[in-house]
Amino acid sequence: MTEEDLLKIIDNLKITDEIPYVEAKSNLSDIHKIGKTISAISNSASWKDQEYGYFIWGLKDKTWDIIGTEFKLEKIKVGNLDGNMWLKEKGFDYSCDFQEFEFVLDNKRIYCLKIKNCGNIPLYFLDQKSQIKVAWIREGGNNDELYNYSERENYIRSKKIDYDWSAQICEGATVEDLDLESIQIAKLGYIEKQARTEEDKRRIQNYSDGVFLDEASITTDGKITNTAILLLGKEKSQHYLKPMGGAEIFWREMTSLDDISFKIPFVKTIQNVVAKITTRNIELSLKIVGQPMMNKIKENYSKETLRECVANCVAHQDYTKSARVLIYEYRNERIRFENAGSSLYSKDEFNKIRLKEKIPNKYRNEFLRNAMEQIGLIEAKGTGHYKIYRYNTTEVYLPLPEVDWSNKEEFVLTLYGASLDKKFAKILQEKTDLEPEAILLLDQVQKGFKIEQKVFYNLKKQGLVEGTPTKGRLSFEFMKQIGKENEYIDQSEDEHLKVLIYKKIKHTKNCTRNDITEYIYPKFSENLSEQKKYIKLMNLLAILKKEGWIDSIGGRKYAIWITKKPMKLEQSF
Repeated sequence: MTEEDLLKIIDNLKITDEIPYVEAKSNLSDIHKIGKTISAISNSASWKDQEYGYFIWGLKDKTWDIIGTEFKLEKIKVGNLDGNMWLKEKGFDYSCDFQEFEFVLDNKRIYCLKIKNCGNIPLYFLDQKSQIKVAWIREGGNNDELYNYSERENYIRSKKIDYDWSAQICEGATVEDLDLESIQIAKLGYIEKQARTEEDKRRIQNYSDGVFLDEASITTDGKITNTAILLLGKEKSQHYLKPMGGAEIFWREMTSLDDISFKIPFVKTIQNVVAKITTRNIELSLKIVGQPMMNKIKENYSKETLRECVANCVAHQDYTKSARVLIYEYRNERIRFENAGSSLYSKDEFNKIRLKEKIPNKYRNEFLRNAMEQIGLIEAKGTGHYKIYRYNTTEVYLPLPEVDWSNKEEFVLTLYGASLDKKFAKILQEKTDLEPEAILLLDQVQKGFKIEQKVFYNLKKQGLVEGTPTKGRLSFEFMKQIGKENEYIDQSEDEHLKVLIYKKIKHTKNCTRNDITEYIYPKFSENLSEQKKYIKLMNLLAILKKEGWIDSIGGRKYAIWITKKPMKLEQSF
């Protein structure tokens, strides 16, 4: 960054007043506000397709006149770290790339940070109040949560970034740094995956190690890549990886708290982790039209499913964050897989991928993922999740794997090894005429997810669901079959009460909570105490408010309630 660059930025500020990826202060020294602003600038620079953003000290707010500053990050102390080190090592969810510059303009010192844009992964900073890391964005000269601007976040996450950590060359590394046994395992996997004839098998088997590694896209022109070290490297070769913290899989069994840390080479480690996970047999009773009931024994987790889950963690890990792949096993119940870096796809896109309705086209480590596919460690694009889905929906009838979409820092997948509701699972086993898509959708309906209109109405014709695609639920007949008719009745009553509350607010001028209470309490069940009625009303108001039907103005106790949007009362719930 040159003095000329800085003067251009100041001139632009004076012309436009606000630039989303530039912030100027006279003398801000609060390290948490600084960290929040760096996050906002980095994310805003990506949103505006700028390679860098800028944070400048020594300018007067609004006029942007040069007034000078004595500020410097190193002068701030946080524990035993200076401000610069604390931000880079502790404050952000991954290493933030920014550089410091000092200039003297009009005999006054200017201090500036040149901040790299976040690429397609928003930069999060630890919020002091909530102690949760939050991604920020610049809006109207202020910092706001990126979460509130879904279009901007989606644009950032959908960007195609050329940089691929897994494809980078490890300077100084040679074939001698790779494990010979692992190379042979990879070669056998490559033969099984790629060879079409016996001649192909013999030809590949005769490849030298160097030729094979290039052919399998593990090395590049004979040079050792990060991918080669991850998959095939000797454990002592980990030092070639920068950063080094991601080359590890940590497994813990949550009942006994036994744990093991698995190191590279991952071509061996993935199989070792799978072998460590406990599986059990479950007995299924299948009713097939025109045939007697048939019993079938299946493992709750197939080895193929487990391998795919572990391999996906390795393939999609954000290795720039120096984090480990984490696997928590709750024996015979569920397994939680976690890798650093949130999903590059939305929930709807992910569901389309596992139904084979969409082919994935975005990868965090495309070079690594391609190499893993070449040697048979991972399925072809998108088919892995589809196979997991098929196993659960047509083989063992267990709940579908579930992604924690609220987690913006890691991709967290829970794989179920036991039924959450045995009666529900039993019905699905007996309804073998259901398409796999229908089972997926029923699973989504009982979890409260929104599903596509066409397939929802197909389920509705079969008497399995009712309501609307955006507010669907399992039908009374279906709930009755699984012994949950009382739960259905309670839900129906609540939907009716929400309509009544909406109507009361709509037709009452300056409607208060007392107005609502006097109207709705007599319509509650007589078995409810006053305290339970109060809690129920508060819950119903909160739901209506969250869904955007109503809002309140003023303090909580003396608030005036209003309707926010028109409701088709006969179809709304």
